[in-house]
Parts: sequence; C-alpha cells; structure tokens
Amino acid sequence: MKNMHSLLFSLSLLCCISVYAQDRPPDLLFGAAHCLASHNHVWGNSVVHRTLTLNLGYVLDTRSWPGQRVMYVVAYTNNERTTGLVFTARVDKRGGHQSIRVANNARFVIRSVGEDVVSGVDFVEPPLGGNWTVEHLASAIKQIKKGSLYRLPLSEALLPRTDIECSTYGDEK
Repeated sequence: MKNMHSLLFSLSLLCCISVYAQDRPPDLLFGAAHCLASHNHVWGNSVVHRTLTLNLGYVLDTRSWPGQRVMYVVAYTNNERTTGLVFTARVDKRGGHQSIRVANNARFVIRSVGEDVVSGVDFVEPPLGGNWTVEHLASAIKQIKKGSLYRLPLSEALLPRTDIECSTYGDEK
C-alpha cells in the first residue's frame, strides 16, 4: 500500500509539472510580456499590472505588413477570457538582440453567444489608427481566444533581460 501511495504521489507530481510546462509562454511571448511589464506607461493603472499572474495569448502576423513581423498580445483580466487589453508589437532582430516595439493598445470586451462562439469585440478604450486598426485588433483577439492560454508570474516578466531591447510608442529615441 505504501508503494501505491508513492506511485500516486509521483504521478500527480508529474502531472502537475507537465500542466505547468504547457502554461509556460513561448520565448517570443515571454519577451513581449517582459517589455509590457517593464514599461509601466503602457499598462497604466490597469488591473493587469496589479495582478500576480499574467494570463496571456498571442498570434504572430507576418502578412499584414510586408517584411515585418507583428505580434498581437492579449492580457486577459478575467478567467473567462472575455475582457482584457490587446497590444501590437513589432518584432525584429538587431545585433543579436530581439527588438520588441509596442505600437498600440486597447481595452476590450468580447461578447459571446454560446460556447466559444465570438460574436463581437467591443473596445472600451479604442485604439488609435481608425477602422483598419480596429478590424485587425478585433480579428486578432478572436484568433487568440481560440488558442492557448499562457500564465506568467508578473515577477518573472519583470526580471531584467539583456537579450531583448524594448521600446514603445511613448519612448523617445
């Protein structure tokens, strides 16, 4: 019986470790989360920045801007993944470093009908850039909601990084 308890404990521990590993953000998202967390003026006093764990999703767009990689990042503010902030970030390589430039953000609410059927996205704080930007952000939010959710402790996102160069629309260079 003792061996059975040890086996069950080992299996449950292994199961927990694998679930945690699946929640770990990919490097690109981890880098973007670092940039967002370390640039306080992007978040403002949002609920996202006051949380202990960031709940993130993302999609990479390589078609809308020829020759550029633009990442849409969503930081959810509720467990249902229906409210949050969306950010766009241009991703480049510069001298061996990854450069992430946050270019836009907006607070949103998703209206749903039924299970995981997204009927629309409302922007509580609309993004700059007009209809084209609104349509691209709404489309990205819908794609991201259907994808994986990644959890990242804010304390990890705030750790110093030497491999990433962060900038935002608010930075003067």
